[in-house]
Amino acid sequence: MTESVWGTWTFSPTDPIVISSIWHDITTGPLTHVTRPLSENSGDIAQWLRYTDKYQRGISAGVSKDNSIRCVLRVAWIRYESKTREVRVPQASFEDLIHALHFRQVLFKVKASYSALGSKVIDTVRFHCFSNHPRLILMWSTSGSRLPTSLVCIAEQAKIDIFQTLLKEPDFQRLAGTEVVPALLCAQLSRFEIDQRLTELKSVVREVEVRTGHHRFYTRVEPPALGDLCNLAAAMSGSVTRAASATRKLGIIRELISFALDEDAEMARSVDDNVSTSVTTGEMPSDRVKVQKQLHSVRRQMDLQELDLEYTRCRINTQREAVLHLISADDANTSNKVASDARAIALASRQISASMHILAVISVCFLPATFVASLFSMPLFDWQDDIPTYDDVQSGPDDPHAPNAPHDTWRSRLALYAAVTVPLTLLTYLIWWLWSVIKSAQVRDKRVVQEKMEMPFITALEYQKSLYWLRSAEQSSGKAPRTDLVPRELRMRRLSRSAERWKYWPTPSTCCVKQEIRFMRRFSSPEERLL
Repeated sequence: MTESVWGTWTFSPTDPIVISSIWHDITTGPLTHVTRPLSENSGDIAQWLRYTDKYQRGISAGVSKDNSIRCVLRVAWIRYESKTREVRVPQASFEDLIHALHFRQVLFKVKASYSALGSKVIDTVRFHCFSNHPRLILMWSTSGSRLPTSLVCIAEQAKIDIFQTLLKEPDFQRLAGTEVVPALLCAQLSRFEIDQRLTELKSVVREVEVRTGHHRFYTRVEPPALGDLCNLAAAMSGSVTRAASATRKLGIIRELISFALDEDAEMARSVDDNVSTSVTTGEMPSDRVKVQKQLHSVRRQMDLQELDLEYTRCRINTQREAVLHLISADDANTSNKVASDARAIALASRQISASMHILAVISVCFLPATFVASLFSMPLFDWQDDIPTYDDVQSGPDDPHAPNAPHDTWRSRLALYAAVTVPLTLLTYLIWWLWSVIKSAQVRDKRVVQEKMEMPFITALEYQKSLYWLRSAEQSSGKAPRTDLVPRELRMRRLSRSAERWKYWPTPSTCCVKQEIRFMRRFSSPEERLL
């Protein structure tokens, strides 16, 4: 069973079916256009269905008693809500209508596809259908007898209003008896929607042009578009999608016009030019000429709309690129500001680091002295041995010539303190300097080893690419490929000598050379080309 892409429909039990009918006076032309609702309770629906059923059985119920006034087109308008998938008519009335008009197979075919356009002949009735998911379904049937064309329109209320407005125009009322008039109505509807879409897109793009300034128009009176640049970029991307939708509608119009012309040509071949046309369908050859002129007119208008749409799409793309350019400029300014702030932070950090470095140097200067002072202050040394007291000497404490006076003891201990502290401080600075030199050498050696590890792969890749393009150029020029372009033996000999020189000392350079030799042996053979 074919799956319905339209989903499951729900029905409203209150809204009535609205019908329209166009009556023609064969002698004077269009007579009247009637649009009225049908109420299920009043019996109008049953009466209209019985009347339609008689029409489908071939009974000339659509012609008046004097055969001069006849109904040429009858339309049933069914409102459909695409968002909720709700058919705004009672389900029983909808089923009776589809059954009476024999549209069940046509509706099944339409609901099985996103877009449908075609016709099918069953007995003496020709069925036509057109759909544009998810907002429009048209099904109509014509017969070879003098009976009206039956049309069922399932669409949103906005589209129904446009259809009803078009049917009130005298040009369409005169052509209502032709079987391709529903296709012409759909083409006019799509053209009208494209005009609305273009008006909307132009209004949006004008405001964005005023906002960005990327234009050369001097008559702009619209206010600039509001919102940030990201919202404007999103609006421009949405406008591109809307323009693509309008392009799709242009394709629909083109297919509708081709379908109408093909159907009209087939009908013209199937009936006699004068007798059959005037007697069986009530259509005159002049009506077909008018239909063809109307279709060609719609085609010319479509070509003009296509030019206008292409021009509008170009403007939209220009403004979209302009908005993205402005966003990139803002991002660049933000990045520059962040970089400037980061530079200021780095400078401040550098100054702080220099200050910390100075503090570290000063701390290293005082560290040995502090250590020695702390060591000398500990009770590990007896500094009072062999020093006589003041009671053991003849002189008093203020005698400068007294032996082993306190100031002599202070001077001898200060010299000892300096003799220990100064060499220890110099030794500390020497150790710090050696550690810095060794650390820098390790970092430098690590970087050199990493570069040497990557060099064989890069050299081999570049070598193989050059070899491939040289051989390709020779083959394209018709020359025989040269064999002396591969100095593989010379390269391997040089690498082997380098490895032999360092084989007794496993340094990073030796590892790089040996790895390069293995790489060249594996990937540098003439039959293996690495691109």
